[in-house]
This record gives sequence, C-alpha cells and structure tokens, in this order.
Amino acid sequence: MRVKLRERAQREDGVVIIMVALSMVVILGGAAISVDLGNAWQAKRQLHTASDSAALSAGEVYAFSGNGCASIAGSYLNNNDSASSQASCAAASGTAPSSGYVTVGATKPQSWNFSGTGTSTLTSQTSAEWGLPASADGMRPFALCENFPEFNAWMNNPAGPAGTSASITVPFTNGNLGCQNAPGNWAFLDYNGTSGGANDLKDWFANGYPDPVMFPSNISPQTGHVSSLQSTLQSLVDAGTVFPIAVYDLVSGTGNNASYHAVGVVRVQLIDFNITGSPSNQYMTFKFVPGFVTGVCCGTGPDAGSRVVNICAVNKDPKAGECGT
Repeated sequence: MRVKLRERAQREDGVVIIMVALSMVVILGGAAISVDLGNAWQAKRQLHTASDSAALSAGEVYAFSGNGCASIAGSYLNNNDSASSQASCAAASGTAPSSGYVTVGATKPQSWNFSGTGTSTLTSQTSAEWGLPASADGMRPFALCENFPEFNAWMNNPAGPAGTSASITVPFTNGNLGCQNAPGNWAFLDYNGTSGGANDLKDWFANGYPDPVMFPSNISPQTGHVSSLQSTLQSLVDAGTVFPIAVYDLVSGTGNNASYHAVGVVRVQLIDFNITGSPSNQYMTFKFVPGFVTGVCCGTGPDAGSRVVNICAVNKDPKAGECGT
C-alpha cells in the first residue's frame, strides 16, 4: 500500500509540474501583452495630445489670415511627440464670418516588444475651429458702442482689426453716433441682473465675470456706484491688463430698465479714465488689441479682432454643424 501511494504521489507531482509550466506560459504571455498594451496606450495618448496641440496652434494662425499648416503645425506636433509624423494638414472655411477649421492627421510607429507581433502604426486626427466668439469667459462689466467713429474705423480698415490700435479716447456723451437710444458711448453692465452694485462691479473688473456671456444677448446696465470703481480701474491701468469687453449696437428702454444689445467682443487695454463729475468730462481711453479669448465658436460679429479656437472633432472628419460649418 505504501508503495502504491508513493507511486501515485510521484505521478501527481509530474502533473502539477506540467500544469505549473503551462500556467507560467499563460501568465508570462499575459504579462507581456499587458506591458505592450500599456505602452501602446501611453503612446496613443501622447500622439493625441500632439495632434490636438498642432491643430489648435494652426487654428490660431489661420484665425488671423496666416497659413497654420505651412508655418506651425508640424513643429507643434514634433515638440509634443518627437516620434510622430504629420500625415495630413488641411484648412477649410466655415459658414460663420471670419471662421474656419483645420484638420491635422498624425502617425507614429509602435513596437510590440514583448508579445511578438512586430510593429504597427498609431494614428490620430484633430480638427480645431476658429471664429468670432459666440460666448466668452472673463468678460468685464463694460460695453462700448460699435459706432464710435475711431473704434469703428479701426474695426473696418481694409485689412480688418489686424493690429493694436493707437490710444483712442471715448467720451461718455453720445453725440448722436448711431447706437439708437444709448445714453452714452459706453456703459457699465449688470451681467447677472441682481443689481449687486459696487461689489459686483469691482469683482468683475478685477477678475472677470465668472460665467460665460453669450452673443448676441440683451444685458441690463449697472447704474450708480461708479465712483468706488476708481481704484480697481487704476489697478488695471497700472498693470497694463488686456481684458475683453462687450460691443453693443443698440439700446432699448432707459435708466434701470434699459437693455444693451451686446453683439460682440473686443479686447482692450485701459490707458486712462475719468468716470466721475459732469458726464461731458467723463471718458475712457483704450488701446484695442486683437487676440484670443476663452469661449465658444462661432459668432456673427461685428469683427472687433477677438477670436476663439476650439477642438471641434477628434479622429473623424467634421460633420455638418461641426467646426463652424
């Protein structure tokens, strides 16, 4: 009996060894595949980041009439993923004013070092749209009449608002400039309609309104409380801060019941101001600065030099209704 038991144990030991050996093959193979899949996922993610960066950077160039594919897409792609190659780059016009989109395709070789499947090619494609803001973040609570002559001339020069303006002083008094019943060339705005007064105005001028502002939209004025803004506005002057404000084309109603029809965004640098005393002595002096704001594409104007650039399609060609089309 002892002999038979010993022989049986020896036979079982052999089976266990075989089972362990087979299990190790499976375990090691699975580990190899896991390592390769992890490396491929990381490589794919890096390639996506590179194509996103290339498309956004090219879109910024196209937004101001440059050629982003020729000038910058490839370098941004390689800066973010040195192993990548640009497979394609093409731009198209959008249907909204001053809008369009660019699509950047990228490839990258991927080696399967442990699972024995050789080399494959990873791909990524990103489309980025540009255009006038349909909404903007960080808006300051201020609106400017689009028909003030020097501002209007800067917007509508033959090349468009391509460069920073000279300092332009905008008096408060209207002078029949064409913004309908507007009581002046500019006004302070109450973005959330709560009449929060001086505290809201100070916070919004210092830090920007915390929610997106849509264009076009009707916005109530913030009346009174302006004298307390002087230190906040002076801080903007001293810092040379460039910030976005609204452009309006008409006003309905009067006083607290007025409604400003905000139709676009202009980036400004506040140079000087006087917001107290006689209305005839009040003014704002700005430089108007083309550039980018954080927001959503694509608005309908007027073109006051502000642009937004967004990713609008990933790993697919844009469909109707996407990418400014």
